Amino acid sequence: MKRLAKLLSILSLGLVLLLSFQACGKPKYNKDRYVLKMSTSKGDMLIELYNETPQHRDNFIKLVKEKYYDGTAFHRVISGFMAQAGDPNTRNWQKGQPYGQGGADYTIPAEINAELFHRKGALAAARMGDEVNPERASSGSQFYISQGRVYNPEELKQLTTNLSEGRKMRDANVKATKYYMENVVNNPNFPKEKVQAHMDSVMQSYVATEVGYTFSPAQLEAYTKEGGIPHLDGEYTVFGQVIDGLDVVDSLCNVETGEADLPVEKLEIKSITIVNTPKGMK
Repeated sequence: MKRLAKLLSILSLGLVLLLSFQACGKPKYNKDRYVLKMSTSKGDMLIELYNETPQHRDNFIKLVKEKYYDGTAFHRVISGFMAQAGDPNTRNWQKGQPYGQGGADYTIPAEINAELFHRKGALAAARMGDEVNPERASSGSQFYISQGRVYNPEELKQLTTNLSEGRKMRDANVKATKYYMENVVNNPNFPKEKVQAHMDSVMQSYVATEVGYTFSPAQLEAYTKEGGIPHLDGEYTVFGQVIDGLDVVDSLCNVETGEADLPVEKLEIKSITIVNTPKGMK
């Protein structure tokens, strides 16, 4: 009986250890968020979508349910930067063929949130540049996953200075251009000799009063430990995060590429499936 009891005790302990090991091996995720599994030719990733960006979240879920991305490929990858996808034309992949012009025929209003930033594994929406898209509206289907790199505190300090000055001047130009469009182009009676003086005044006032860019403690910690793409913060909508499979992000970003950062091999998105649906969501 003692031998039997001892054997049962050993078996019970083994079962507990096995279950504990399995539990530890499963990535934890927020059950109040959509969680997706993206299966690629380089491996699988689990991705959480942020509720703080509802329009981007809902659009991505809609496309996933339509299997919009299944069979497509990452068409632009840069080591130490990011991997971009979302062009449906990549289903019929041809080596050396230029991609990146295809996508959904609509845009999504920007949902840029200072608390959602470009740490390694961030899922963000691609978009057209500021010169044609000053509102920073997102592509309806194209997205990228950040890889980036680790920064030291001095690099981030210098980047803060550069971003502050650069963005203040850029945004001042945007405001001056908007002023010109509203008061000159749309108002033929506006005195032309006063145009430049007014635009200069608008720019100088903005530069003098606008607060410079700073990184939050959370950003500083992430970029000095995990890495990412800090200079894109505030420029693009981040709407999700890879919570398991960062090694896959590295595998995607570090492949051989040709002209226009096009991968030599097809980096296929085999499928994207929903792993968790929050309560109250369909």
